[in-house]
Amino acid sequence: MSLLISFAVGISTGLLFYGGLWLTVRALASARFAPLIALPSFLVRAAIVLAGFLVTIDHDWRRALFWMAGFAAARWVAGAFVARAGGERCT
Repeated sequence: MSLLISFAVGISTGLLFYGGLWLTVRALASARFAPLIALPSFLVRAAIVLAGFLVTIDHDWRRALFWMAGFAAARWVAGAFVARAGGERCT
C-alpha cells in the first residue's frame, strides 16, 4: 500500500469521525437522555478509526505517519465546514 493511499484513508476515516461527531452534537441538542446517543456514537466512530488505522499501516511507521497526517487534515477540513455552516470554529 502506498503512502498516498495511507494519506487518503486517513482523510476518509477522519471525515467519517468528525462528520459523525458533528451529527452527534447536533442530535444532542434535542435528546432526552444524551448518553444514549453520545456513547454509542463515540464507540462506533472510534472502532471505525481504529480499524482503518490498523488495516492501513500494516506495521510500517511511514504509513502510520501519513495516515495521521490525513486524519489531521480531515480535522482541519471538518472545522472549516462547521465554520462555514454557521457554527463556531474550534482551534
